[in-house]
Amino acid sequence: MTSGPYFDTGPTFSPDGRRIAFGSNRTGTFLDDLWVVNADSTGLRLIRHLPDSESFPDWT
Repeated sequence: MTSGPYFDTGPTFSPDGRRIAFGSNRTGTFLDDLWVVNADSTGLRLIRHLPDSESFPDWT
């Protein structure tokens, strides 16, 4: 789903199965960012930079 020299962790599907949320170090910090990508691996986007956050997101 993702590529590059990044550490991605905690992937979880959205309730409708269309998106995946995960933690990553893509901005240079240790797993502090929340990212979302479509299930077909398009549309990767940073949702929020969360210092000292949980790197295993859950959908609510």
